Amino acid sequence: MAREHERAAPVTLAVGDPPQGIAALARDADGTLRFAGGEFTDEQDVVAPVGQERAVATAVAAWIADDAPRRVRLEFVPEDAPTLGAMTTVLGARGYRVERIGSRTRNGARRSIAFFRCTGSRAARKPPS
Repeated sequence: MAREHERAAPVTLAVGDPPQGIAALARDADGTLRFAGGEFTDEQDVVAPVGQERAVATAVAAWIADDAPRRVRLEFVPEDAPTLGAMTTVLGARGYRVERIGSRTRNGARRSIAFFRCTGSRAARKPPS
């Protein structure tokens, strides 16, 4: 989902083999990882078949935890989607502090904003071998 004026580096993830879901992410210059297209989309979330949303979100969260960015910022995620719950569970277990900034109404629907910040060293977040 790269755009010509976008300064962030695009990161596109396919979950599963064969793919069962995707996530379009972006890495800002300061290393913050976020969903791509923020100011241009009403919703930011993983894309998955009905019933697979939590599994795809959990796999994306595991990839993010392995990548170990210092900050993850997720904005305009639908409040009824399982994504923030999956991210909170996985990233929280890997040493991230979760800050729920709040929710906003955008085009008539409630959207959540969450900020995940690493609280330990990069090595502390890596899973045991």
